[in-house]
Amino acid sequence: MVTFFMSVSMTSCSDDDEKVDGDAAKEMLVGQWVLIKDVTDINGETDTEEYPAEAREEILTFKADGGCSSQWPSENQTDNGKWVLGDDGKGLTVTMDGETPMSITVRELSSSKLVLYYEEEFEDMGDMIHLKSEMTYARL
Repeated sequence: MVTFFMSVSMTSCSDDDEKVDGDAAKEMLVGQWVLIKDVTDINGETDTEEYPAEAREEILTFKADGGCSSQWPSENQTDNGKWVLGDDGKGLTVTMDGETPMSITVRELSSSKLVLYYEEEFEDMGDMIHLKSEMTYARL
């Protein structure tokens, strides 16, 4: 699941980026999104990746029935799961392939842009890791 967010707050002034919450946000989230940028911070070291059109690979799909998937077509890999968006339109819970549910923040949602933020702390080989990831997606 970390791969889901590693293959992972921007503001826009266009009319397309209206603020939404609740049921309107749920409806707007449904569809396919392709990763165009991710900013990852691991223990204070930040890495930014921007993906031009020809290099865009990860595709997120949110279905109206609460199903979701993360797909990497060139690797012929798809992970499936479930999603629930809170009534505030900001708190997104995703559970992929039966793993532990992940709490994600929707930082921005419009008809053309989705910005997700994920943060976690975990231990890896005796070291504490503090991971922050902000992923920007464009609607397909």
